[in-house]
Amino acid sequence: MLQPLMIMVAFLPNDASIYSTQVLSTLSVTALIGIGTWGTLFSSSATAQMDLIPDATLTPSGNLADQNSTLNLAATVKGSAGILIEGGATRSGNLFHSFQEFNVQAGQRVYFANPLGIDNILTRVTGSDVSDIFGTLGVDGAANLFLLNPNGFVFEESAQLDISGSFVSTTAESIDFGNGQIFGAPAPQNAPLLTVNTPIGLQYGRSAADIRVEGSGSLAFFDFNTSLTDRSLRPTGLEVLEGSTLALLGGRLTVSGGNLTSAGGNIELAAIRAGYLPLKDGTAGYLPLIFKTTYHRLICPQGRP
Repeated sequence: MLQPLMIMVAFLPNDASIYSTQVLSTLSVTALIGIGTWGTLFSSSATAQMDLIPDATLTPSGNLADQNSTLNLAATVKGSAGILIEGGATRSGNLFHSFQEFNVQAGQRVYFANPLGIDNILTRVTGSDVSDIFGTLGVDGAANLFLLNPNGFVFEESAQLDISGSFVSTTAESIDFGNGQIFGAPAPQNAPLLTVNTPIGLQYGRSAADIRVEGSGSLAFFDFNTSLTDRSLRPTGLEVLEGSTLALLGGRLTVSGGNLTSAGGNIELAAIRAGYLPLKDGTAGYLPLIFKTTYHRLICPQGRP
């Protein structure tokens, strides 16, 4: 007999004052399923602003090799037509991009170029609008992708990830690299990045914006007799490859009919009102263990999305 699947998911608890972080209590999830350290979460619709507009904040800088982000609108990526994001500023194994608006239309395939030696691609949005992701967002390589927009994100049902590394979406105002080095929005006038390594934290504003993951729902059941999971009715949703991390780190986080998947990896959800969130190096997720808590028996009712 097929039974509903149980989940174990990590997210920030109510007391994170040790890091001066106020945790928002409204983390809304319609239904959750999964097992072990991997899982699926189910999450309705939105009207997108269909703009993908680089800004001019990465140049001039102290590094002559720095470029503003550019769009190759006639690229072929992984054998199909797409938009390839090129240029940017490189520091060590990090590639930085900056956009005034960052939205992906339904049916679009938008990819970041992944030059040799780049481990992390970090993109900020300096405009004032929410980022609507309705199509495919990917990396043409194996780098991790960080998206920072203090105005918020909406991932529609048609949104998909094509990323070999980990994916982090955050509504923080800046990414902290230590020693006073930050990559922030909306603050392109910050001191230029000189030497950076791995991100060590996220600085949120006074009231962090929301992240929404939307969809029409699906069913997944676990057959305890065969130890097999039936996902035949389940849309792809937001998914990273086996062993990688999918992290949504925002203000109020709403998953309403959508799907989040990281087989053998980590799904990390953080609802932050304000303050500073420290990060690990990403080899086993980004959230510090002190913040993690586990749900052992959240069961998706049989026959419901």
